[in-house]
Amino acid sequence: MPSPYANLMAEAREWARIASTAQRKGYALACFEALAPADQAAFLLHIGARAAA
Repeated sequence: MPSPYANLMAEAREWARIASTAQRKGYALACFEALAPADQAAFLLHIGARAAA
């Protein structure tokens, strides 16, 4: 079964490809701050795991 977020992620990646660095930084921080604390922690674990790989 395809992921319900497949199109969303494709759209987000396309936007990020054409956005300026300032836009990417601003939206990234705003989105992170809008996450629930548990989602923020999960995101940080995800990023940490990718950095370690």
